[in-house]
Amino acid sequence: MFAPPPSHSQHRRGQAVVETAIILPLLVLLLVMALDAGRLFFGWIALQNASRIGADYAASHADAWDGAVNSFDQEWQERYELLVREDLQALGCQDNEVPPPDFDPDGDPTDDFADGALVRVELACSFGLLTPLAESFLGAPVTLHGRSDFAINRIR
Repeated sequence: MFAPPPSHSQHRRGQAVVETAIILPLLVLLLVMALDAGRLFFGWIALQNASRIGADYAASHADAWDGAVNSFDQEWQERYELLVREDLQALGCQDNEVPPPDFDPDGDPTDDFADGALVRVELACSFGLLTPLAESFLGAPVTLHGRSDFAINRIR
């Protein structure tokens, strides 16, 4: 005999499956791109923090860079490098060389190491992205930069 015609609800279920199949890849792509954006933002914040830690340490121990290097100065410089390197490695920046602090960011050599003069630490790190679409828009890898200036205030 004849089968009864499909009910109206069966048509709707089939339509919902088709709509889901069409929209699901777009939703997944948006989710992964949101993850990329979050990772980049977190990386930028962490890089800013690493530059602040380095600039604060260099500003507190400016004597380590102001002339002939003795054993104490060498220890302070190595401690600065270790602090910054650990933060960079926590971000996944393995091969980055730690730049020395810049005690003349304003170009005026007369006040380079005086209390209140600025010391600047600038860092850069390359991040790989998860989505090929984001890589096509932003390029791969994305290089983030962090910079901090602190006033010299020697620990007494």
